[in-house]
Amino acid sequence: KKSTETFNRRNPEDALDVYKEGYRKIQAAELLGGGHVTDWNLELFVAQQRLSLEGGITFGCPQLDAKLNPNAPAGALLPGDTTVIMAPAGIGKTTTLITVATHNILRGKAVLFITHEGREDDIKFKILCCILQVTQKEFLDFYTDDPIFRKRSDYFSNVIRGNLKYIAFNHAMASITDVERLVRREQDLRILRSAD
Repeated sequence: KKSTETFNRRNPEDALDVYKEGYRKIQAAELLGGGHVTDWNLELFVAQQRLSLEGGITFGCPQLDAKLNPNAPAGALLPGDTTVIMAPAGIGKTTTLITVATHNILRGKAVLFITHEGREDDIKFKILCCILQVTQKEFLDFYTDDPIFRKRSDYFSNVIRGNLKYIAFNHAMASITDVERLVRREQDLRILRSAD
């Protein structure tokens, strides 16, 4: 919580230091009661671990996935993990996340993409260009002149439509807690829709 508050006050370097200190304290902590685990079903635990490793999503860079989690064949971002990408403006956070989204959309994964700035059509267009591996100018030229490219573009546009939920969360002074609430709401709605 302290790290989040520090980050929201626009101090990302201090937020990282607070996070590292909290992580160090957690690593050094001892379990109450001598650290004994009771009522542990090892068979169930192993099955859950396998599912978790197989259910990961990729960063879109096999070397990064392997470095961050060498035991996860599907990708380094595992269900239940929280990953924060922090950097100054203009470094490429959106581009990085477009790469992550693109690789997972192509794997048939549902992607929730939330931005603090930008327009929905621009993000979808960037994802489409990333999938097709063309610049935006090349896309516009090819789409007009090349019927095969147009057919591929239409196909991948439908793939994006089926796997991407985009939310422009352009609220001044929004906190990580606000975004977390939004993510939880979208998760709940997804669960309700899948139950139908």
